Amino acid sequence: MLAGVLFALAAGLMWGLIFVGPLLVPDYPGALQSAGRYVAFGLIALPLAWLDRRRLRKLLPADWREALKLSLVGNLLYYTFLASAIQRTGAPVSTMIIG
Repeated sequence: MLAGVLFALAAGLMWGLIFVGPLLVPDYPGALQSAGRYVAFGLIALPLAWLDRRRLRKLLPADWREALKLSLVGNLLYYTFLASAIQRTGAPVSTMIIG
């Protein structure tokens, strides 16, 4: 149970960084920050995917296309809008609207 609570706390802290990042690098546009975040997620996911490569081989091309579409909307588009909003209005306003 303790491990689960610690993982939840870590996830919450890491999620909160999405509101701090655009304020730390205001000169970079939201789209560039979004692309960097997407690449970082990919680098984190590569070792995990390698460990589960047998199950990944079973996915169909349609599954991969759907995953690509969802990742583009969920990671690139959403974070581009969020980072741009934070840069223009600040973190508290954007957090209130999203929350």
